[in-house]
Amino acid sequence: MASRTDTRELDSLRLHNELTLAESQYRKGIDPRPCFDKAVTLIDESDSLGDMDRITTLAETATWRWLAGDINECFFIWESAASLLLAQTRRDRRWQHVFALFGNHSSFFRAVAAKTEVGKSVTPPRLGLFIGDVKDLSGLYSDGTQWILPATMCWFAEAVKEYDKAAAWALRAVEIAEQISGDPTGDFLLIAAIPNRLAERDYESAIDYARRSALAMTRPRKLKVSEEIGATIMHMPDFLEHL
Repeated sequence: MASRTDTRELDSLRLHNELTLAESQYRKGIDPRPCFDKAVTLIDESDSLGDMDRITTLAETATWRWLAGDINECFFIWESAASLLLAQTRRDRRWQHVFALFGNHSSFFRAVAAKTEVGKSVTPPRLGLFIGDVKDLSGLYSDGTQWILPATMCWFAEAVKEYDKAAAWALRAVEIAEQISGDPTGDFLLIAAIPNRLAERDYESAIDYARRSALAMTRPRKLKVSEEIGATIMHMPDFLEHL
């Protein structure tokens, strides 16, 4: 009888093979969807594969949809993966590595979807990056940068005109900036939630968000992005440079 470790290794190998085959099929001009569907089925039926395996599978699938030109489907799949990533309580090196990749891809998706310049430090997404075809990026993570992911998700949502989702991601970013990153300058994102509050006739919250957003833009930026992160993974919209 195979041990749990053996089963885990076998299931991981099967999943890796499916995602590798999906990349190969795409490069040959063959529809890779059956491979991605089979990968999801493997995760659903496995007792040893978990959330991180689902996150990387969703990330690879979203990347494929992006490369295929379906920006909206990419967003919805990417959002599911990002939500699941942030819901994880085990923040080990694998999680930190995937988080860094998400920061890179989200910045790229947001910039292109919004038809703005992509930062020189941002690597264009390609299939295979989430299944090992890149060096370990876990060293680029810090709690101080955690709010950047929901921030880029807010901008990505705005770019594809999903304004309610943009508002939700803005509030999530502000919450993480305050509670985990200890960075009050994240309040500038509240400006993205104002239209949502006005539509709901919650004028008190709209005024409060406007006040806090304006105040945040006058504060010195607390986030200290390392030179390595700045050169490798993170790119902030131009207006953040003026915080």
